[in-house]
Amino acid sequence: MRVFLLLALVAFAPAAAAQVPAPPPAPAPVVSDTGTVAALRLADAYLAAGQPERAVPLLEDLLAARPADYPLFAKLRDAYLAAGQMDAVVPLVERRLAVVGPQAPLLADLGAALFGAGRSEEATEAWARAIAAAPDAEMTYRVVAESQGSQGLFEEAIATLEAGRARLPAVGFHAERANVYTLAGQTEQAGDAWFAFLEAHPEAQSLVQNRLTRLLEGLAPVGPSGAHALEGGPIGGPADPAPALAAAADRAVRRAPLVRAVRETAGWLAMQRGDWGAGLDAHIAVDRLEGEEGQPLVLFGEAAAAAGALDEAERAFTLVLERHPEGPAAGGAALGLADVEARRSAAAGERIGTDAPLARSAVARYNAFAEERPGDPRTTIALHHAALLTRDVLGDEAEAERLLGAAAARPGLAGDEAATVRLELGRSALRRDDLAAARVHFAAVEESARIGAEAEVARLELAYLDFYAGETTSALTRAQAMDRNTATDVANDALLLRLLLTENVGQDSVAVPLQMYARAALRLRQGRAALSVATLDTLLALGNEPVADDAAFLRALALRADGRTNEAVMALEAYPNRYPESFLVERARFYRAEVLERDVRDPVAARSAYDDFLVRHPRSVLAPEARARLQALSGPG
Repeated sequence: MRVFLLLALVAFAPAAAAQVPAPPPAPAPVVSDTGTVAALRLADAYLAAGQPERAVPLLEDLLAARPADYPLFAKLRDAYLAAGQMDAVVPLVERRLAVVGPQAPLLADLGAALFGAGRSEEATEAWARAIAAAPDAEMTYRVVAESQGSQGLFEEAIATLEAGRARLPAVGFHAERANVYTLAGQTEQAGDAWFAFLEAHPEAQSLVQNRLTRLLEGLAPVGPSGAHALEGGPIGGPADPAPALAAAADRAVRRAPLVRAVRETAGWLAMQRGDWGAGLDAHIAVDRLEGEEGQPLVLFGEAAAAAGALDEAERAFTLVLERHPEGPAAGGAALGLADVEARRSAAAGERIGTDAPLARSAVARYNAFAEERPGDPRTTIALHHAALLTRDVLGDEAEAERLLGAAAARPGLAGDEAATVRLELGRSALRRDDLAAARVHFAAVEESARIGAEAEVARLELAYLDFYAGETTSALTRAQAMDRNTATDVANDALLLRLLLTENVGQDSVAVPLQMYARAALRLRQGRAALSVATLDTLLALGNEPVADDAAFLRALALRADGRTNEAVMALEAYPNRYPESFLVERARFYRAEVLERDVRDPVAARSAYDDFLVRHPRSVLAPEARARLQALSGPG
């Protein structure tokens, strides 16, 4: 079967002075008599069934009757190729040439057929004749290079395209060269060609970035349909294409320093490689080049912060405030610096009961943003984030609720933002043991949102409130009614609650243990981890209760929340052996890895634990997160 290697990219290619005349394709041969129609239909059926050898004699007879019919010729040629009858293609194409005269596409086909039949010298001559037939038409060089590439002759295909560049310097053939270089495993040359294409066609920036992404991933080029040209990917490419593409990007920037698309793509490529320093330098240059007053730097900072490149993110935001303190991007930079501090607080493991300077710094920045920009719609976000840090890390419940109230009172607050703030108000009420107020907030979100992630979170919170209150039947009904296709975390938590209640609701002997478990779960959510552990110890001392596996798992989480890290690790490590049939085994293994990573801060042990989790639970809903954390712990590449 014919293999198409090159992109057409018609939308971006300049028109040639003369194009190769080619017969227009038709949907089917022109036929008239009933017998001919039947033969053609039968041949098509054989081809569709993957039996080209049975279609060949039918198509040969049809073409013999109509030698000038191009669609019949093309169908028979493709049938020969599919059947592996390369020797038959050569005389077929020669007969066609005798009918229509020398045409570059037909001569290119002849070259491929001759090479496939082992007649390489004659193939080279046929390709030369194809170029000579229309040397000033850019399509000539494309079809000949495609024909050569289809036979794996990548160096010859590149030489053909270079000859085309010499003859038609305005065309360039950059995209075609890039694809052939990719297939030849010459990544750096492919990168050079794509950047040259970008210089000529800055409007094609997204297309070029798509192709560079494929190079980074080690994939073969794609054709206009989006399919891979070769299933096996590039041949002989480097193990790590990133350095080669980085070198190509550097050359492009030196060659075209004033072309924004080149600068931006070089910065984007650096970010894809994880070289955030180089990415920052590129965005600084774009900001200066275009006079955009810091907006490219803010976008870069947000991406860098999300990827954990906090130093580079901080530099980007700081530069914006230094250079454009009154500009339109200053607000985003100020909020970005607060987010960086919040991320550093999380990375440092700051929590209630510990000194938390990073969290305090982040809260101060969020509050400053709210005070200095009261009319900025992002002030709600700043107040919300400040409230969460104040409550969950600094342990100041009253101040957190004041900040949430200020966010909720902002004029015009509606939609998802309003629902998010009200959910947090409900959680704050729950933490101070005002379950009635918490229910009011959650019910209001459920009523106003009705559908979507926030509504589902509110329904789950209401189910938990029923559970904490001992209304287990109502809690189960709410949990069962939840959308199982909603956000992963919510769906997973709802599943755990459903499983717990389904196994135990209606069993009188479980009523007291289940109530104790609910009380311990509430205390843990309220930040009273020590009381939660004590309640669970009492429950587990009762004996082999049906909720023992749930209680033991919750106890490990409570130990962690109480700062008893080593005990938590031991409890999670012992859990799979103590409760091998529990549906919580995979979670115990995952959370053990997380504690080793974030609390014990032992990256080697954490990597081993995440790897063990993935080996044992490759299809777990937690597997994607485990893979992401394992990759982050393993570093770039």
